[in-house]
Amino acid sequence: MVRSVYTSVVIPSLKGRDWCDFLARPAFESPPPDVLDAIFNVPILIPGAGGSIGSALAVRLVRFGLPALFLLESAEHNLYELK
Repeated sequence: MVRSVYTSVVIPSLKGRDWCDFLARPAFESPPPDVLDAIFNVPILIPGAGGSIGSALAVRLVRFGLPALFLLESAEHNLYELK
């Protein structure tokens, strides 16, 4: 038996959403400079980097210009999509 699967386009409707308001909690502030200094010269590994939390963390850490950031993901496509 063949069944049709119906899906709606959800992802485009989520763009521009204020997640802090949606989650009813304040946004996290950027780490203080002393914390950034402590982790700047340490290699960082993010397992599950293609997932929602791992990719958000990777994007934030890349902005700090860390010298060594390693991304680990079991699904190659998810890691490729992270770019």
